[in-house]
Amino acid sequence: MNIPAATRAQAQDLLDFIDASPSPWHAVATCEARLQAAGFCRLEEADRWLLAAGGRYYVVRGGSSIIAFIVGSQPPAEAGLRLIGAHTDSPGLRLKPKPAEDAAGMVRLGVEVYGGPILTTFADRDLSLAGRVNVRVPGGFETRLVRFADPLLRLPNLAIHMNRDVNESGLKFNKQTELPLLLGVSEDGTKAEARFRQPIAKLLGVEPEALLTWELNAYDTQKGSFWGVDGEFIANSQLDNLASCHAALSALLAVKEPEATCLCAFFDHEEVGSESATGA
Repeated sequence: MNIPAATRAQAQDLLDFIDASPSPWHAVATCEARLQAAGFCRLEEADRWLLAAGGRYYVVRGGSSIIAFIVGSQPPAEAGLRLIGAHTDSPGLRLKPKPAEDAAGMVRLGVEVYGGPILTTFADRDLSLAGRVNVRVPGGFETRLVRFADPLLRLPNLAIHMNRDVNESGLKFNKQTELPLLLGVSEDGTKAEARFRQPIAKLLGVEPEALLTWELNAYDTQKGSFWGVDGEFIANSQLDNLASCHAALSALLAVKEPEATCLCAFFDHEEVGSESATGA
């Protein structure tokens, strides 16, 4: 199979986009970087907007939703509005507000199922953490993105002699007792929460006590790849729904001087919809 170079380059760009976006907040940061490189100007919701025909703008809400648009040369009443919607969040596992626990000599992190993931695909994977953390600073707090590049967590599968029916009945996890992810070995005199806070604080260069709150999800550290005898397939996590975000953003960035206003709206909390300040 002869795959055109342009097609392969577009597929690689999709893989790079997803690999750079392990959480909704990282997805927005990735979009923002590409928009700024293309000359888009950031707007703030609290400001009065002065928009010009041909102007390129975007606005971010909550760090995890973004709307970008190019003002058309003709009024929307005449030329219409071209709009694409997608969402930055993906089905997966989100850390609980107080996730750390000691269990059987191990430190585990409790998680909640977010959206509709296939839980078994998280088993025996090199997982890590990504998201955002609120850090105490003089005079208040700052919100900072967090991403561990190396594997930090694991959801281990049982050996076959401890789950004899797995090939007949399928792999199943109890969401409360079997989904907590392994972080490390318990240490005498060190609480599980301290073990959880330490690597995050080290990554951010702050004291563990400075970590106020966090919104973190587990992600697969394996990068996206081409596969197949001719490399005709691609594989990556979070195709739901970063593939749509990438396609829409690529289309918007390819527009030169449209008559109709062109707009992309990437929402967080797709499942919650209009019940959320950042949902659709």
